[in-house]
Amino acid sequence: MELSTNTAAPKPPKRQETLGPASPIQDWEVERATILADRKESREKAERLEKKLELDRQTYEKNTASLLRENKLKETFLEKRIKDVQEQLMEQLVQVQRTLDEERSSFQEQVRNLKSQHEAAFEAEEKKYQRRLTSLQERLNAKDKEYAEIFEKEQHNPTTESDVEKEKIIESLNIQLAKNQEEMAKLRESNSESEDENENENDDDDSTPTNQATSTTPSQEYQQLESLYKSLQEKFETTELALKDCKQENQDCIRQIDELKTSLSAAQQQKKRVDQVVSSQDAHIKELTEKFMSEAQRTEMTNQAQFQNLQSEHTELMRELREQHETEKEVWQIEQTALIDEIRRELNFEKEEALRELGREWKEKSEDLHASMSKDAMEIQAHWENKLEEAKSGSLLKISRLQGEIAVIKDRLGREITRRKQNQALLEEALDKNKLLDESLKKYQSKCHDLLKQRTVTEKEIQLLKCQHRTSYKLAVDLLTVTSPNRVIDSRTRLPDMLQSAVRDATLMRFHAETESDNHGSTFAMNGIPTATSFMFSSNEFSMKLRDRQKRISTDIKQEDTKAGISLTNASSTTVDVLNTWIRDSIKQEDTKNDSSLSQQNEKKDYFYRCDICKKRMPNLKSVLQHRVSAHNVNPSAIRIIKDVNTEPDMHDPNYYCKSCEKRYDCKKVYRSHLRSVHFMVLKALLKRAIPQTIIAPDPDDPNHYCRACDSKYSCKSNYKQHCRYAHGMKSVKFEAAWTKSDGITDTYCKRCDIRSVNKTAYKKHLFAIHKIDWRLIQQKPKSVVPDVDDPNFYCQACEKKLSCKGSFKVHLMRIHAIYLSAPKKTSMEPDTDDPNYNCRACEKNYISRNQYRKHLRIVHQIALPLLRGNAKPGKFPDPNDPQYYCSVCKKSLNTKKSYRNHCKFFHYMTLDHYSILNPNATIDTNHPELYCAQCERFYSSALNFKIHLRRVHTL
Repeated sequence: MELSTNTAAPKPPKRQETLGPASPIQDWEVERATILADRKESREKAERLEKKLELDRQTYEKNTASLLRENKLKETFLEKRIKDVQEQLMEQLVQVQRTLDEERSSFQEQVRNLKSQHEAAFEAEEKKYQRRLTSLQERLNAKDKEYAEIFEKEQHNPTTESDVEKEKIIESLNIQLAKNQEEMAKLRESNSESEDENENENDDDDSTPTNQATSTTPSQEYQQLESLYKSLQEKFETTELALKDCKQENQDCIRQIDELKTSLSAAQQQKKRVDQVVSSQDAHIKELTEKFMSEAQRTEMTNQAQFQNLQSEHTELMRELREQHETEKEVWQIEQTALIDEIRRELNFEKEEALRELGREWKEKSEDLHASMSKDAMEIQAHWENKLEEAKSGSLLKISRLQGEIAVIKDRLGREITRRKQNQALLEEALDKNKLLDESLKKYQSKCHDLLKQRTVTEKEIQLLKCQHRTSYKLAVDLLTVTSPNRVIDSRTRLPDMLQSAVRDATLMRFHAETESDNHGSTFAMNGIPTATSFMFSSNEFSMKLRDRQKRISTDIKQEDTKAGISLTNASSTTVDVLNTWIRDSIKQEDTKNDSSLSQQNEKKDYFYRCDICKKRMPNLKSVLQHRVSAHNVNPSAIRIIKDVNTEPDMHDPNYYCKSCEKRYDCKKVYRSHLRSVHFMVLKALLKRAIPQTIIAPDPDDPNHYCRACDSKYSCKSNYKQHCRYAHGMKSVKFEAAWTKSDGITDTYCKRCDIRSVNKTAYKKHLFAIHKIDWRLIQQKPKSVVPDVDDPNFYCQACEKKLSCKGSFKVHLMRIHAIYLSAPKKTSMEPDTDDPNYNCRACEKNYISRNQYRKHLRIVHQIALPLLRGNAKPGKFPDPNDPQYYCSVCKKSLNTKKSYRNHCKFFHYMTLDHYSILNPNATIDTNHPELYCAQCERFYSSALNFKIHLRRVHTL
C-alpha cells in the first residue's frame, strides 16, 4: 500500500504540469485534425489527379477518333481521286480510240472511193478498147469478104492468053497478094488460117484455066487474057486503093492501140500510186496505232506508277500516323503510368510517413495518456473514434453508392444498345412489312377498280329497277282509279298495299255484279256500286290500260313475260315487293356506307378537304375543284398537276410520294405544303417529338458534326445544329448569332437619292457603296462601352447580351464590333490593295477571292477602297428591258435576264421593279374574288399564293 501510494503520489503533479486535463487534450485534437486535413487533402489531390487522368483519357480518345476519321476521310479522298484519275484516263483512252477509229474509217472510205473510181475508169477504158477492137475486126472481116468476092468473080471469068503470061500475071498477083497478106497478117494474126485457105483456092483457080486453055484457040485465049489483064489492072488499082485505105486504117488502129496502151500504162501507174497511197495510209494507221498503244502503255505505266506512288505515300502516311499514334500512345501511357506511379509512391510514402508519425505519436501519447488519462480523455477518444468510424462508413457508403450508380449506368447503356438493336430489327421488319403492304396495296387497288366497275353495273341496275318501280307504281294507281274512281290515293301508301286494295275492290265489284245480274238481269247502280255494263266497260278499259302498261314495261326492261296461267296481279305484286325490298336495302346500305365513310373521315383521318376561298368543308378533292369552278369561277390549274383526282394521297407516306400527282418530294415540309396548296387539304398539326432522355449529351462544337448520344454523323454544320436543337432540346447551341438582334431598319427609302431599295440588304449595300456608311458601325454603342474579349461568361457589355458559347461570341465580336480575337501582326509593311494573288503581306495570309480580300482590308486594316463598278459611267444607265441582255454602258452582254437585272441593280445602282410586273401603273385589288394581280396580269390558284405574291413582289 505504501509502495502504491509512493509510486502514485509523485505523478499527479507532473501530469498537472505537463499533461493537464485541458492542454494535452487540446494539442491532441489539433494534431488529429491536422492529420485528418492532410489525409483529406491527399484524397482530394488523388481525386483531382484521377479526374485529370479521366479527362486526358477522354481527350486522347477524342483525338484518336478524330485522327481515325481524318484518316478515313483521307483514304476516301485518295480513293476518289484515284477513281477520278482512272476515269479521266479511261475517257482519254476512249476519246483517242474513237478518233483513231474515225480516222481509220475515213481513210478506208477514201481508199474505197479511190478504188471504185479507178475500177470505173478501168472498166470504161476496157469497154472502149473492146469496142474499138470489135469495130476493127468487123472492118477486117468486111475486107476479107470483099477479097473473097473478087476471087470468086475471077474464077468465073475465062482466060485467052497463054499459059506463060497467065502464070506471070498470076505470080505478080500472088506476090502482091502475099504482100497484102503479110501486111494483113501483121494486123490480125488470128486470120492467118483463112488466108492460107484462100491461097490454096487461088492455086486451084490457076490450075483450072490451064486445062481450059488447052481446049481453046490461041487468039481467043489472047483476047481473053487481054480482057483479063485489063480487068485485073482495074482490080489491082482498086485493091491498091483499098490497101492504102487498109494501111491508113491499120495505122489508125495501131495509133489507137498505142493510145490505149499508154492510157493502160497510165492507169496501171495510177493504180500503183493508189496502192502506194493505201499502203502509206495503212502504214500511217499502223504507226498511229503503235503510237497510241505506246502512249496508252506509257500513260498506263505512269498512272500505275502514280497510283503506286499514291498508294505508297498513303501507306507510308498511314504507317507514319499509326507509328506516331502508337508512339504518342506509348509515350502518353508511359508518362501517365509514370505519373500515376509517382503519385502513388508519393501518396504511399506520405501515407506511410503519416502512419509512422501517427503510430509513433499515438504510441507516445497513448503511453502518456495511459499514464495520466482521466475519464474525460477516454470519453473524448471514444467520441473521436466513433466519428472516424462514421466517416469511414460514410465514405464506404458513398463509394458503394457511386458503384451502384455506375452499375445502373452500365445497365442503362446495355439496355440502350439492346433497344437500338431491337429498333433496327423492328425497322427491318417494318421495311419487309412495307413491301408486303405495297404488294397488298396493289392488289387492293385492282380490287377497288373491280369494285368500281361493279358499282357502275349496280347503279345501272338500280336505275332500271327504279324505272320498273315507277311503271309499276303508275300501274297500281291506274288499277285503283279503275276499281274505285272516287278514292283519294295517299302518296305515302306502299305499292303492295295499293295493289292488294285494287285486287280486293275488283273482286268485290265482280261479285256484286254477278249477284245482281243473276237476281235482276238488268243493269243498274245501287249504293254507289257500278253496274255490270259500267263494270264491263271499266274492265275493258282496265284491260286496255293493262296491256299498254305491259308493253311499256316490256320495252323499258327489255324482257318478255308471256307465261301462261299466271295472273297479272300476283306477278305485279311479287315483282313490286322484290323491287321495293331490294331498293330499300340498297338505299340503306348506301346510306350506312356514306355515314360510316364521313364519320371515319371526320374522326379517324388527320385531314379534311376545304375550299380555301369560302372555308367550306368538302368530302373529297373532286367536289372542291367543282365547287371552285362553279361557285368562285376559278380556273382549275390544279388539274394540270393532279393526274388522278379520285386517288387520295397518303399524308404519312415515309417517302413523301403523292400517289395522286405521281411525284416524290424532298422533305416533309414541302410534301405537306403541296397537300395544302394543290389538294386543298387541312392537315392536323404534327406532334412534337419527345426529346430522348439520354445520359450522354452531344458536343455542340464538335468539328466533325458527330452526335455521340445518337451515334450519328451529319454532313454540314446547320443540320447538326438543328439535330442538337430539336432532337436533344439544346436551345442555345450557337443559334444566338450576331444577327439575332434587330438592325433597326424599318424603311428602305433613301431621302438623299430619292430611291427605295428592294430589301434591307440592298439598302445596306446602297449606304455603304454610295454614301460610305457602314451600318455595323452605326449599330455600335459609343466607344466608352467596349466588349471584354476575355469574358468567361461570353457577355457583350456593349450590346448587353450573353452568347451561348465561345464560337458565337467570337463571331459576334467580329461581325458586329469588327473585333478580331486573333489580331493582325504589327509590321511596318502595308498591304497591297491590288495584289493579284490576294495575299495580305501585313498579316501574311492568303485569301480565296477578291471580295474576301477586300473585306479583310476594309474591316481589319480600315482601308477605304474604291468601288468595283467595272466600266460604269456616272449619268449613263443601260436599258433594263433589253431583249439581248446587252449593257450599252459596260459594252458586254449577259446570259440570263436575272443576271442582267442584277448587273443593272448592283453595278449601276438602278432601282427596278420586279421582273413579273408588266403594267406598273395599274391598281391592285387585294380583295379580288378571282385572285387577280392587275400589275402582273396573272391569276392565282389560292389565296395564300396571292398573299405571298403581294407581300414579296408589291410589298402590300
